Amino acid sequence: MKLNLKLKLLSLLVLPLFILSCEKDDIQDGSANELLSNGDLEIGSGTPNGWFSNAPCPDTELSWTEEEAFSPRKSLKISNPTLESTCFSFWGQSFSTDIPIGKSLSLSVQIKGQLEGEGVSIVIRGDDSPLADGSGEQFVTTQGNSPISGTFNWTEFSIGLGTVEPNIQSITVFLVYLPNTTGTVYFDDVSLVFE
Repeated sequence: MKLNLKLKLLSLLVLPLFILSCEKDDIQDGSANELLSNGDLEIGSGTPNGWFSNAPCPDTELSWTEEEAFSPRKSLKISNPTLESTCFSFWGQSFSTDIPIGKSLSLSVQIKGQLEGEGVSIVIRGDDSPLADGSGEQFVTTQGNSPISGTFNWTEFSIGLGTVEPNIQSITVFLVYLPNTTGTVYFDDVSLVFE
């Protein structure tokens, strides 16, 4: 009888741990090495959780939308009707905990666009400050190297950052709408992983 009671108590303690471990696996973005939160852009109220934006030009529109999505319903949108705009606009996400020092980073993004001009770029930046306002000690972008412009359906674009240096205290990813660009772009399924 005491053995049955001990087994019941043990099962009551173990079962919740098992359920919690299953739930954690279910909410991961498919990789134990994923560094971004809400990469599928589905969670939030008014704006997507974990993401910030900047649109210094009055004609540029940044929105979290259901107009287009790679999966399942929402994406980030940037559009501008003026080709002569000199502003950089962007969506971004930054973090300063669990920096994978000594590891390589890879950013991948699903992008759909109808763009003229310079287009868009994706960026990984490592700063020597925890507030992501340092000097950009490590920086890699597709701008100038792999143009993302024209009209195209959902396509995966990626970029890699070499080994994260020991002085890096924050990492930021940017989805950038470049100056001298007109048209609309959608970003979805953003993933930053380390190897």
